[in-house]
Amino acid sequence: MKIYSIHYNRPDYIEIQKKSFDKFLKFDYEFIVVNNAVDINLHENINSISSELNIKCINCKNNTLGMSSISHQNSFKYIFGDVDEGDIVMIVDHDLFIMDDLYHNYFSDYDMVILPQVRGNIEYPWPGLIIFNNITKKDQISFDSGVIDGENCDTGAK
Repeated sequence: MKIYSIHYNRPDYIEIQKKSFDKFLKFDYEFIVVNNAVDINLHENINSISSELNIKCINCKNNTLGMSSISHQNSFKYIFGDVDEGDIVMIVDHDLFIMDDLYHNYFSDYDMVILPQVRGNIEYPWPGLIIFNNITKKDQISFDSGVIDGENCDTGAK
């Protein structure tokens, strides 16, 4: 499994996440930090800590200021640029930590495991935790935001 963790602040969370993955994931994985920081100091710290921990780090070249869904969507474009067809992929936010044993059979019978995000009568994947089992047609996967049936929906709606 490739685990992509989107980091834009709190570089100290990288090591905590890695420790939680090492302790609780009961399958092989590659941890990949997605550096979505705009602040140059945070950007450099995320790169530095990733390097120290021997973790691959993808630079999103983010220049979207603020806590925008557009910034979050930017990171997904870089993630799907790195993913290969057939990959098993977990995407997590920087502040999500595994707290109990997780085995392959938790998701092995599903194409996708999500937590739902709801806006009015619209339900779509919450982008903070998603598991894709055997990705196919990656060019058709979108995490854009938009208005659906009159509801403003953020990252992951389209």
